[in-house]
Amino acid sequence: MTDHEIGFEWALEGKRPGAHDDYELLDWSDDRLGPEVFEEIRSRYATGLSADLPQVTIAVAATREHEQVSRHIVLAAQEWSGHRDATNRKIVHTRWFYVPYQELAAHQVSYEALYRALAGLPVTPSPPLVVGVPEFDPTALVPGPDARCAAALLLTGRPVCVVGADRVPMIERLRFLDTVAALLPYGMRTRLTAATWTSSTARHKIRLSFARHAPENAYEVRWGHGTEITWRDGRANVCLGLLARPDVRLADMLQGLAGLTDPLSFGPEDLPDAARLLENAGSGLLPPGAKGVWWKAKHPSSEDPRTGGPGADTGVAAGHRKALPGPGAPGSEDRDPVPGGGGVPEAGAVPPAAATVPYRPTAAAGPAPGAVPPSMQAALGGLEQADRERRPRPGWGLRGKVTMVAAFTTLAITSIGTGVVAMLLAPGGDPPAAGDAAGTEPGTVVVQAPSGQEDAFARNLVAKAVQRTGYRFEIRLSDAPAETAPVAEPAVVLVEIPPADPALSGPLPTRPVNPLAAQGFSEVATIPVPDRDVLVYDAGLIKPEKLTAAFAHQDEEIRISVPDTSQEGPSRKRPEQILRQRHPWLHLETVPALDPLRALRDKAVQAAIVPRETARDSGYPRSEALAGLPGRSLLILCNQAGGRALRDALDTVARSIDPGRLASEDFDSPVTAAARLVESALPSPSGAVPRAGDLESDWRQDPFWPALSLIAVGGAAGFLALLLAIRLPTRIEPHPHPHPPHPPSAPASPGS
Repeated sequence: MTDHEIGFEWALEGKRPGAHDDYELLDWSDDRLGPEVFEEIRSRYATGLSADLPQVTIAVAATREHEQVSRHIVLAAQEWSGHRDATNRKIVHTRWFYVPYQELAAHQVSYEALYRALAGLPVTPSPPLVVGVPEFDPTALVPGPDARCAAALLLTGRPVCVVGADRVPMIERLRFLDTVAALLPYGMRTRLTAATWTSSTARHKIRLSFARHAPENAYEVRWGHGTEITWRDGRANVCLGLLARPDVRLADMLQGLAGLTDPLSFGPEDLPDAARLLENAGSGLLPPGAKGVWWKAKHPSSEDPRTGGPGADTGVAAGHRKALPGPGAPGSEDRDPVPGGGGVPEAGAVPPAAATVPYRPTAAAGPAPGAVPPSMQAALGGLEQADRERRPRPGWGLRGKVTMVAAFTTLAITSIGTGVVAMLLAPGGDPPAAGDAAGTEPGTVVVQAPSGQEDAFARNLVAKAVQRTGYRFEIRLSDAPAETAPVAEPAVVLVEIPPADPALSGPLPTRPVNPLAAQGFSEVATIPVPDRDVLVYDAGLIKPEKLTAAFAHQDEEIRISVPDTSQEGPSRKRPEQILRQRHPWLHLETVPALDPLRALRDKAVQAAIVPRETARDSGYPRSEALAGLPGRSLLILCNQAGGRALRDALDTVARSIDPGRLASEDFDSPVTAAARLVESALPSPSGAVPRAGDLESDWRQDPFWPALSLIAVGGAAGFLALLLAIRLPTRIEPHPHPHPPHPPSAPASPGS
């Protein structure tokens, strides 16, 4: 294979050994290109720093000198320098090489061959700045599905990112870039930027890159597999079909594309021409010696190196066809010559000196440039048909994303707000008061009970016993039983028994006089109310038997902490007063009610009296030593309409309660404890008519959990809104409007 000498200019980016400075240009060739050119290009195409070096970046540059635009292919090679900076970090050298595109187009070299030749040079090459590079043989390439997909997607104008190649060697990735570039007209290398590695977080301008994750605005192609391109993808679908034509030899197509060295961009003005060149390559439709777009009239034009686009054509041949659809160029058009003659130019156009003549004037010479072989039309459905169809891209679109963000944000605010309000205003879940009920259904027993939260166990115990007997029930809350007792319907009334004097012995006080005897209610049984406070102890400091014995006789070693409940009002029973009156020999220490376990944690006491909700999560075992203390009790009264069976059931359930077990964890949930006791004491009825929602639930007893669930739902919705907001584009481009249609050209004269 013949080597050709190609000139170049160079620059070296890095740090000096042991320096504190940031990365900068250390040296450059100082020929035609000054340091300002190198500074601009290195900041424009920064890809991040990989831990796996070397890596290669392909960039492009254009300079203007004496009104002449010069284009360069820029190859940047990142490699370890072998030195470290002042912080002992490895220093990376980036070697920038600028190669004139005219020399590459004349000899058609590959990226891989160019890299191998330049990488073998010294870090700071000396004149003469030329290097021998072997000529490019595109027919040796074997494009896979990933390369074909990448090339087709590049012709839409959007970037393409290859993922899933983290363990692929750099030289193979560079060869992949060569393969993709070979599937495009060679002149598109003047605008093609590529990299063998880019950081997923870097905001770069690389058109064809490798990364762990594809950027938001780029197509994703998986290494070795490609990606799914459907008819909805417009030009990409058509171009992929052109790259996979069974009637065209791959070697012929690659050879034809390699000869198309005229510069082409990835902008809307050149993409339709690139697609037509791809259509004609390998099909025998390229004229001999064609280097680019031959069907457009040539007129003097100027190029701007900043935009890189050719000047607008001032002459237009008669006739035109619609361009392939693509991003940024909806409805754009390029002019074609009319085979067989000229026509009337459009208004304002400069008429050509002579009529445009097809390069094959006779039928024997082959089809005209715009013709497509019948086999290709059958396989692809016709390129012209694909041009005319404007198919929308799949996805939500910007408006859909904004709508979803607004919806999830509204849901988050509503759920969190509702949950917070529910936690602040929930009354604790008691059933409606007595005055809310206008009457009861047949077979329903009214259960009237005090409204206190600590009486929930007794309310649910009676309600469950009524249901177990075969009746429906309706709970009514009232703290004045003598005034609101239901007389005309079956009813059970719970009346609070005044607490006994703490100085008296015995766990329960004597029953009071029946306050509803005159209204037909008789006594049935007494229900002890589980105390709000329980006794917990440190098993490592004291045994439960010794703690129980301390309540029977004096023990100087045992100390018990008691919470200070004086700030909770007169209705709150103060366990300290009861214990000092009932067991004056106990050594009690008062602790703040906000932290009743503090003394027990500090090993200052062996036991502590704490609220049930504190003991539930404390991890300390409970003692039944407080079972002998007097507590609250409720008297069960039932009228004659309730029936004998109901009275017997209530008596059986009340007698099944073990007062010594009221301090255990089984009674922390009043609903569960009541249901368990009734089910164990009474057989299941055969004709019961239970009603859904009759029994008070833990949900209604403690509104904290449903409110917390609402807040959690709101948090999840807010998180989804945040994710969608992150996925929104950082800049909203104006919606492109299609170009107005060109006026139809005048028909050719019969003699033309």
